[in-house]
Amino acid sequence: VCAHCHGFTPYCFAQAPPDLDPDDRSAGPKMRAALDAALRSKCTGQEKYASVLCLGVEIVRGKRSILGYNTENKPFVKVYLSLPTLVPKLKRCLSEGVGVGKDVAWRAQTYESNVPFVLRFMIDNNLAGGSWCEAPAGSFFLRGTSGKLPKATRCDVEIDVIFDSLIAHPREGSWSRLAPLRVLATDIECQGRKGHFPEPEKDPVIQISCVVQLQGSDEPLCQVIFTLNGCAPISGAEVVPSKTEEELLQKWSTFIRRVDPDIITGYNTQNFDMPYLLKRAAALAKSGKKLGTFFELGRIVGSRARMRETSIQSAQMGKRENVDTTVDGRVMFDLLPFVAASCLQSSRRRRRQHAIAATPHTQHRNESLAPKARHAQVHVPQPQALVLLPEFGVCRVPGHAEGGRAPLDYLGAAAGHGRRST
Repeated sequence: VCAHCHGFTPYCFAQAPPDLDPDDRSAGPKMRAALDAALRSKCTGQEKYASVLCLGVEIVRGKRSILGYNTENKPFVKVYLSLPTLVPKLKRCLSEGVGVGKDVAWRAQTYESNVPFVLRFMIDNNLAGGSWCEAPAGSFFLRGTSGKLPKATRCDVEIDVIFDSLIAHPREGSWSRLAPLRVLATDIECQGRKGHFPEPEKDPVIQISCVVQLQGSDEPLCQVIFTLNGCAPISGAEVVPSKTEEELLQKWSTFIRRVDPDIITGYNTQNFDMPYLLKRAAALAKSGKKLGTFFELGRIVGSRARMRETSIQSAQMGKRENVDTTVDGRVMFDLLPFVAASCLQSSRRRRRQHAIAATPHTQHRNESLAPKARHAQVHVPQPQALVLLPEFGVCRVPGHAEGGRAPLDYLGAAAGHGRRST
């Protein structure tokens, strides 16, 4: 089901001008016009075609900043914008100063301006990650029917609804169950040159294996292997041979769209498998091969899978470079960073136990712990020794989905890139 939610606009708070009269009804329109003009000067791309950038300014009372020590409630303004990408531009405008009809420019600190738009929508409407919501009868229009808008996705049901018509159900009673998510685990094999690590510009993909399983089910729905030039029969799996590499990639892409998974998982899928497939397909297309709709792996019609390189640095994990692959409508959940983080935390807990057992104060009570801790400290499984088990991903994802308010696609970010700042 795809629900197009209308009427919810991005916003953030800012300190009101020091000379603001909260009872002046003309203050709001003046600030809105000044902010709209300031934002217009910084518009790029599609933003400059919007007729109105700042939708309105509301004066908010009874709030106090928690930044530093404050005992006085001061007036704030709540600024509504037409596009989520305008929020950082608004922050920059207010930091540089906005003229509001006075000789002194309005410079202000913004608040809640770094909250992602999707997360803001969920928080304001009490939608928790992995929970259920309901659109009552008569509150929505069904797309794809006579006289209505055409469908924009490959979903079975597609509706248009006003955002405040949705009913968010807390995870209690019958609403506490997790949806039967469809999980696809995938892995690729490449034919590398001797002495060289496979490169997508030169080395072909010779095999793609897929296992599809429903959340809560003990048996997979299907196990399929796409191979180049065929292979020997494999027990329990269906072998799909292809004569050319571009035919193999097209068959796999068609399989993804027909199976329609909610989650795509695997080991190192974000940093190797998915980027390699996309780069290899781009290299084949550049050489004149026809790949059709290979890049349309998501649920939005005409939307291509895309990737971007990211990096994060922390004292705990050091500097890590990753590839963030986006497939609209599907969660990319890489198990390798998740398993590595779990092993690291387990190893640190064992080292702490070993340190406690080694201290003179507790040595007489924990002598039996030291040998085990020393052994466990170095017993960390290596990534290449791990076996791709779809069941691992299936059983782990619900715990994360039910554990917080974040959207489901934040799971991959939490595992691969650290916690996102809100």
